[in-house]
Amino acid sequence: MFPNPTGDIINIKLEKTTPAQMNIYDATGRLVMTHAIQELNNAVSVQTLPAGIYQVEFIQAGSSFQQKLVKY
Repeated sequence: MFPNPTGDIINIKLEKTTPAQMNIYDATGRLVMTHAIQELNNAVSVQTLPAGIYQVEFIQAGSSFQQKLVKY
């Protein structure tokens, strides 16, 4: 996921062609955005999110990975 920090768009590169789900949670743990990822390379707009620190969860093929996102 890049760039990080970001102002409006994050780019996501998957290693597998299996569809994935992306969930974004705010600092309180509230789910604020979901996005289905179907391609190896994706651009996702986070422009509507207020500035802050978020936890991004990727779920793909039964496993999950989390990464911090800083939105300015």
